[in-house]
Amino acid sequence: MLYEDLVPDVLSSLPPLSGAKQYRAVAKIRLVHRQGISVMIPELVFALSGNRFIEPSNFGPCWLGFFEDDGFLTVPFRVGSTGQFLFRTTISQHVCALADGSHLYRGELAGPKPLTSFLKGNARWIPDRESFDVRLYHHTTPEAREAIVQSCHLRGSPWNYQGTRKLANVSYAYLTSRRVIRSDEDLNAIGMAAQGKVALRCDDGPAGFGRPVLFDVYREQAKNRRSTISLWTPIEALAPSHIIAHAPPNDAVWYEIASPEIYRIPLLPDSTAALDGDTIKPCVKALRTIDYAVIADATDPDKIGACLDEEGTDAVFKFERVEATDLISFWKQNQNSDLYSGKVVDAVHFTDEDNN
Repeated sequence: MLYEDLVPDVLSSLPPLSGAKQYRAVAKIRLVHRQGISVMIPELVFALSGNRFIEPSNFGPCWLGFFEDDGFLTVPFRVGSTGQFLFRTTISQHVCALADGSHLYRGELAGPKPLTSFLKGNARWIPDRESFDVRLYHHTTPEAREAIVQSCHLRGSPWNYQGTRKLANVSYAYLTSRRVIRSDEDLNAIGMAAQGKVALRCDDGPAGFGRPVLFDVYREQAKNRRSTISLWTPIEALAPSHIIAHAPPNDAVWYEIASPEIYRIPLLPDSTAALDGDTIKPCVKALRTIDYAVIADATDPDKIGACLDEEGTDAVFKFERVEATDLISFWKQNQNSDLYSGKVVDAVHFTDEDNN
């Protein structure tokens, strides 16, 4: 019934994208705030009766509107360089709030065809949880793979996105949507590099901008990551990705998902995520609450790396946790108010140890 009970409402009055095809879909949406700005982030989109998922790589400001007792939300996002989509939903299409503070909405997806060209991986709806599992992968050495399978758990890593600094108050079980690691491009997608460097590109602008900026990451060879464990993973156990904010000259602001193919289960230090066969079932007591995402500034070469380092920045999106209602209704009731200043986030911080 998740897809079959999508009923016509104010969605029918919204104009379609030129040349776009309409699909039924379910989206995982998160409401976040920075000073003076609120944003709806499309974290994952589920299509083809919920059996496949789409991984947005960037998104733009949403549109909200209200009509009598209903309200609608339109979120634009892209997949890669060619997949331009709009996800449209309303208050009446709200499915549920998830444990991580995000919400699921049924809706219409307007985008290019064939849709299969933009699908990232497999998904499944779990009625008892009212949530999805997605098929993700952990790439490691043969010895480490055997140890994981035998122990029936995935151990959290104390290292940050870059793999260069050790975290003191959180560990991450790292996964990826990329099925295999065979090349330098594959390594870069999971935050590693054969030369120990990755590049982030700043926006065009004043002298010195518009060029790639190099950052240290974990040095690795693809040949060392060819043993793979395929795991069904509950989406509410995943930490949101950090964000890169783009403000190119004479153009609209848009947001890039930093490292969209990296997925992390945030755990308390020295904790593990339990495995039940090929399904991750982390103990709730072992999960570490993440209530913000870093915003890296793509207009400044000195700030764009914040999405990798994760520490030492006050530029963050603070998450809104809404349980009594849905996100669209919450925004209608709280629009034009300060939803940022009163929220205190429990930031991650580091030890003095680095990974040289």
